Amino acid sequence: MKKTVLKVIAAVLVALTAFEFSAFALPADDYSSVEKTEISTINTDGSFKKVLENDGYALYFHPETAEISLTDKKSGYVWYSNPQNDGQQAANSKEKSQIVVYYYENRDLTSIDSYESCVELEDKMSWSLEDNKLVVSYDIGDDSFSSDALPTVLSKERMEKDILSKLDDDEKEVVLERYSLYSRETLDENALKTIKLNFPSIEKHDLYIRSKMPDYIGEEIYVLFQKAGYTTEDLQRDCDENQIENTYKAKPSYHIELEYILCEDGFKASVDTEKIKFIEDYKPCRIELLPYFGSATSEKGYMIVPDGCGAVIEFNNGKYNAASYWEKLFNNDNALTTEEAEANSQPAVLPIFAISKDNNGFLATIDSGYEVAGISADVAGGNNNYNYIHSFFDIFSADQVSLSSNEQDKFILTNEKIISCPIEISYHFLSGEHSYSDFALKYRELLVENEILSSGKNDSTVMNFDFIGTVQVTKRFLGIPYKATAALTTYNQAYELIENLNIENVSVNFLDSLKGGRIQKKADNLNIQGILGSRAERNKLADICQQFSVSYYGQYAAKVKKSDSAMTLSKSKAKLYDYDSISRYVKADNALNVVSAVKLEAFAAKITKSIKSNKYDSVNLLDLGYQLNSDFNSKQSVDRYQSKIYVQKYLAEVSKAASVSACVGSIFSLPYIDKIKDIPVTSSGYHIEDYTIPFYEIAISGYVPYSTPSINTAANARQQFLKTVELGGQLQYTWLYDLPDNITEDGTEYYKYLYINSDEQAKEYYDQYLPLYNKIGGKSIISHQRITDTLIKTVFDNDLVVYVNYSDEAIEIDGLKIEANDFIYIE
Repeated sequence: MKKTVLKVIAAVLVALTAFEFSAFALPADDYSSVEKTEISTINTDGSFKKVLENDGYALYFHPETAEISLTDKKSGYVWYSNPQNDGQQAANSKEKSQIVVYYYENRDLTSIDSYESCVELEDKMSWSLEDNKLVVSYDIGDDSFSSDALPTVLSKERMEKDILSKLDDDEKEVVLERYSLYSRETLDENALKTIKLNFPSIEKHDLYIRSKMPDYIGEEIYVLFQKAGYTTEDLQRDCDENQIENTYKAKPSYHIELEYILCEDGFKASVDTEKIKFIEDYKPCRIELLPYFGSATSEKGYMIVPDGCGAVIEFNNGKYNAASYWEKLFNNDNALTTEEAEANSQPAVLPIFAISKDNNGFLATIDSGYEVAGISADVAGGNNNYNYIHSFFDIFSADQVSLSSNEQDKFILTNEKIISCPIEISYHFLSGEHSYSDFALKYRELLVENEILSSGKNDSTVMNFDFIGTVQVTKRFLGIPYKATAALTTYNQAYELIENLNIENVSVNFLDSLKGGRIQKKADNLNIQGILGSRAERNKLADICQQFSVSYYGQYAAKVKKSDSAMTLSKSKAKLYDYDSISRYVKADNALNVVSAVKLEAFAAKITKSIKSNKYDSVNLLDLGYQLNSDFNSKQSVDRYQSKIYVQKYLAEVSKAASVSACVGSIFSLPYIDKIKDIPVTSSGYHIEDYTIPFYEIAISGYVPYSTPSINTAANARQQFLKTVELGGQLQYTWLYDLPDNITEDGTEYYKYLYINSDEQAKEYYDQYLPLYNKIGGKSIISHQRITDTLIKTVFDNDLVVYVNYSDEAIEIDGLKIEANDFIYIE
């Protein structure tokens, strides 16, 4: 009897040792993969195989490393997806990868790549040719076996009915060598008591208990359990049934299919997000595709990033101590937490990036998935060996949430659904001598081809005036203070200003004029506050303008019903906050609610009705032209791609009722708007960037009119005026007529808008620019050149050439003299 007890104790201790100390892991799911395709090949260096070809390009694939290369048949230039011993060996596995996946482990964003965690491992990558496209399947992850994947204990019924009954005699013998049956009827009292301490379910049923075993045997048994259909859900069920802790912890594992297809001017890489498979605990929150395609070390060249109007990063510019370029498109998603405002930066609104080197280059356009995309770039030196640029995609929304003010209580919430669109990047190649203007012209060509740009949107406006209509003031009733709204500029005052200036070709827009002023109360009507004047006075003002419009938020308002509000991942109402100008932290006051994108269709109908009842011929959208917000409502969740679809429907509906201008603008709003206001004319000036280029303006010039940011609010008004001249834009001023003493907000913020500080300047600049604008208004830019840092040359499609001198000294060039801080033009 004593020997029996000792035997039972030993078996239990062995089982517990295996249960407690084995590694926390689970082999990756056994995903089905495409079989390798045997094809006739032509090798470039003996290892790459030609897999696709058209008249212009040949695509090669390296079946051992999953690298691709593309040969431009016209120039003979070869592009590689990864560094090819280009003076440097790849320093890490990411530089050898085509896909990098990021996931959250606790609160840390961790990465895993397709080379180290797939290609280097046996039978984890496969490829095939299907319908003239190359399909590469990756099973990315660590599938090493851990004994935690096996149950420590099973009931007799479960083992014999669900496992052993599905195995042959030899397989049963292998399992039963490591799982021993303990029956209540055969155990003496002491042995039963010992087992009961650790496996209390012995009171209910007989148990099979696993003994300790080496991993190679455990893996063999695990294969047999899988053959019997055993799953991780079964493991949890057995742990629950036997009242023990499930110590199994899955490892990140991803099945991703990357497709390549040749196009007339390059190739397209895409991933169908619906086909991505993953472990639920490790959602693929972010994916990078082809992170080192076209990367370089010692060559001369540059990269283009879509920061603001565009910026160039020169190869090897020595700024390796600067932070790398990293920016998401279309501003922040206001359904996600932003505790601190970004430094003064320009939005990125065009889903593009580019590389130029060795008289060759490519323009990459993100054709699908750009709503959740961003661009990353860096230069060689320091910790990085290569000049590289690529895109990334946040395919699962994630947010940091806290249940208290304690930093340790924060945790990561992720959206339940993956982004509802595929990821597609097209690489369009240029060969021969080219400049950044040629990349922008190529992009314009693509926008026209895809009917994103169309002709017929030009207007004759030269000067745009934005008048600030109202402001909050403090009034008193019986000595009790209360907030009210006061007029800063009335219709009659605006009329008087324009009449006194004696200028034509003017468009007028009123800001902060709806109920609530700057803190707009509603987003579904456009009723201007009566303190600005009567309708007759408004009509009188409109009669002397090219256009009269009113600015409003399409998706933000102070008062939004909960059923109409977008929700955050933590299911609170999403807000648009003000940020302190010094600390950059959130100011709780004056926050606007975010309207759910789902409600935009209904709101568009109300706005259209309001346009007609107020007889507006034009409206200006402050937000919907370039901002996208998710809605994580439990009833109908909307990601940024779906939000874009609702926004486009809204813009299409409103554009039927009135001319629509939008601030900043973007790829998704261009087909629906008639003018862009406040178009970015600078980049953010990140240290890694070398200089700004007007990529945005070149791409849309001649198709969508645009006005530059207000001259009177710029740090240097003259240079802002010259920037407008350089880009062929419309002039813009933001004014108010008078400032009350009892203003509630920071009055100093408003002084720069007082018309008396810049009315004479506006007249002077208008007179200087009018003769030129009459020639270039509505024309396309066909060339833009930085002759020096301070001398710019712009050529329009009517062969008119504009030289702008930003320096404090006169410059002579090509027999021409341009005075300091001035411009000339020749036809």
